[in-house]
Amino acid sequence: MSDSRTIIVVAREERRGRGAILVDGIAAATWGDGGPSCRTLRFEPWMNADVNGALDLDNVDAIILFGHGIDDSDVAALLERASMRSTPVILIGDLTAAAPRSGCMRLPADASDACIAAATLGYLVRSEELRRVERELRLIERVADGVQSEITRVDEELQMASLVQQEFLPRVPTPISGVEFAALWRPAGGVSGDIYDIIRLDDRRVGIFLADAVGHGVPAARRAMHLGRTLATTYRSGAGHGGVAGFLPPGEALARLNSVMAARQGRMGRYAAAMYAVIDCYERVMRVSSAGGPPPLIVSPSEGLRVLPMSGALLGMHADQEFEELLIELSPDDRILFHSDGFEQAYRDSDESTVELLPRYLEEFAKLRDVTHADAAIRSITDTLDDESGSLHPNDDCTMIYVHAKSISHRIAA
Repeated sequence: MSDSRTIIVVAREERRGRGAILVDGIAAATWGDGGPSCRTLRFEPWMNADVNGALDLDNVDAIILFGHGIDDSDVAALLERASMRSTPVILIGDLTAAAPRSGCMRLPADASDACIAAATLGYLVRSEELRRVERELRLIERVADGVQSEITRVDEELQMASLVQQEFLPRVPTPISGVEFAALWRPAGGVSGDIYDIIRLDDRRVGIFLADAVGHGVPAARRAMHLGRTLATTYRSGAGHGGVAGFLPPGEALARLNSVMAARQGRMGRYAAAMYAVIDCYERVMRVSSAGGPPPLIVSPSEGLRVLPMSGALLGMHADQEFEELLIELSPDDRILFHSDGFEQAYRDSDESTVELLPRYLEEFAKLRDVTHADAAIRSITDTLDDESGSLHPNDDCTMIYVHAKSISHRIAA
C-alpha cells in the first residue's frame, strides 16, 4: 500500500460534529504495519442533492458515508460513481433502500471509531488489490486485442491464400469419346497441401496429376502449387521449330519432377506423394506411375473394386529415383479413382469391421460401381464425408479425381 491515503467523511451538515469526531478518531487510530503512515481526512457536508455530483472522487481512496437524512437515491448515485472508480465505501447508519454493492460495507450507526477505522483499513487493502488486478486486466486486454488483431490478419491472409489456390485449380474437361471426368478437392483448413490437374494433352489424351505435399498449412500448400507448376508433360527433341514434340511418359514426368524437387532440398526435408497418368480415351488404355501416394483404384460393375499394384518413393527422396509405369486396358464402364490419403482418416471404421472386410473408405468407393455419372459419384462421396463424425474438423485434406470410361454405346453417342 502507498504511504498516503485520502479519506473523506460525508454526512449532513447537522451531523458535522459526529463527522469531525470520527475524523479525529480515525486520525488517532492505530492502523498497524499494514496501514498508511500519512492519512488525509476531511469532512464533506451533504447540503443538498447536488453535492453528490460536486464531490470530486478522482483522488479519493475511501469514503465514509453517514446515511442519516440523506435520500437513498442520492446514495445510490454516489455508490455508482465510487464503484466505477473501485473506491471503497463504508456505509454507516440508517440506509434502508440503498443496498450495498461491490466495494461497500454497512455498519451500524453506533459503530465505534476503532471499528470504522479497522473496516476502512480492510477496504483500503482490498482496494489496492483491486487496482492491481484492474491494471493487470487492462494489460491483458491490450495483449488480447493485439492477439485478436493478429489472428484476424492471419485469417484474412489464409482466406486470400485459399482464394488464390482455388483459382489455380483446373477446369474439368468435357467428356472425350465417352470418358467423363470429375474432381473433389476438400481442404482440411483454409489452404490445402493437395493439388490436382486434369490436362487435355490433345484431342484424345488426358493427363491426370495428383500430388500431396508432406505437412499442413501454408508451407505445404506452397509446395503443392509449385509441384503443379513444375510438372512437365511434353518434350521436344531436336533444335528449333523443326524438333519433334511428344508427350512424356508418366514415369519420366515424375522422374523430372523429382529431380527438380531433390535439387531444391534445404535443411528441412520437402517431400510429396504424387501420381501421374496418361489416358488415351479412344484406345481406352492408361499409363500410370506413382510416387508414394495411395495406388489408383478401378471400380467396375463386373469385378468390383481393384487396387492397382503400384508403389514408389516419395518425390524429393533421391535425385536419381526411377518410377515404374503400369499399362492398364480399360473395360467398358470402368471407373478409375485417383485419391489422396486423407480419405483413410475421413471415414471411421465401424465396430463390426473385421480383417476380411475392406476399410471403410474403400467400401464407400466400391459403391460407386452403381453410379452412372461422374458428377453424381463426386456428390455421393461428398455427402458421405459430410455425414461422418468429425467432418467439420477433418484431420487431412481429401482430393479425388474420378474418371468414368463409359460403355461403347456412350462412346458412339459422344
